[in-house]
Amino acid sequence: MAGSKRLGALIAVLTIAVVACSNSTSGSSGKPITMAELFPVSGREAFVGQWFQHGAKAAVYDINKNGGVMGGQITEALQDTGGDPVDAVTAQRKLLTQNPTFEVGPSSLEIQGVIKDYAASNLVDFMAGGTSQLDNMQYKYVFRTSASDTTITAAMVAFAIQKGWKKAIMLFETTADSTTELQHVSTYFKNNGGTILDTEQLALHQSSYRSEITKAFAKGAPDVVFVKSDPQTGATLFANMKQLGHLNVPLVSDDTGNTIEYAKAVGLADSAKYLYGVAGAAGNGDAWTHFVQDYQAVWQTDKPVQLSQNTYDGGII
Repeated sequence: MAGSKRLGALIAVLTIAVVACSNSTSGSSGKPITMAELFPVSGREAFVGQWFQHGAKAAVYDINKNGGVMGGQITEALQDTGGDPVDAVTAQRKLLTQNPTFEVGPSSLEIQGVIKDYAASNLVDFMAGGTSQLDNMQYKYVFRTSASDTTITAAMVAFAIQKGWKKAIMLFETTADSTTELQHVSTYFKNNGGTILDTEQLALHQSSYRSEITKAFAKGAPDVVFVKSDPQTGATLFANMKQLGHLNVPLVSDDTGNTIEYAKAVGLADSAKYLYGVAGAAGNGDAWTHFVQDYQAVWQTDKPVQLSQNTYDGGII
């Protein structure tokens, strides 16, 4: 179903204008331009970092093949956050030693660890992620190319209500981003006539979640389970649910639930029956076509991976 996660088709309209200007600029400086990339290349959501790299490289390809910016070619400087806001601080300091012109990333997982640093270094950042913690942006150097997760959580609830699912269990990991999503889903669901039987917040990467599952399902049989976790936590969670006889109810998640990694965590057969993830509408229009052409030139496929359009837009802007 369609949330509004993808702003690529709208924002990437700038692509054509930027490219057109790059070939006609007089007085070219020819100075190299460093695009800092702060991505979760390893850790619990390394696949997100891979998505980001796909979009960033497509943007660099487009800009450089059209003469760069005032004659200067874009170069990439990548540092790995490990998906952790604390490790992101060290990674960011390493990037700053390379005197970047601007930065793309990090994701919602790590942004809070570095968000205060951009003003001090006069570095413009295009983070990629919709964390609703940034719905009221207070940092003038930080922009995002993703729609808010507030929209995603509203779509999760709307889908459940449309299906007639009125009794829910909440299983959400304990990260700050996930806790904010939990608050929104809970409020929206109750405001639309839903009843929450139980809420359990899950510490990451535990060896078992049997006690949390037993407690949650002891409150009654739910129509739906709203869930948010990384795939590693989810793999244990869903294995325990199956062992306890509870993996037989619809599972509604955010855009994490729309990934092959999460489907594998649930189990492909069970995910086909029970898992629903919110995703943005399919891209369309001239700007999207332009992006796909760049993407195919770099990655030899016309099917961009998720969120790659967001880092592409950051680079183009």
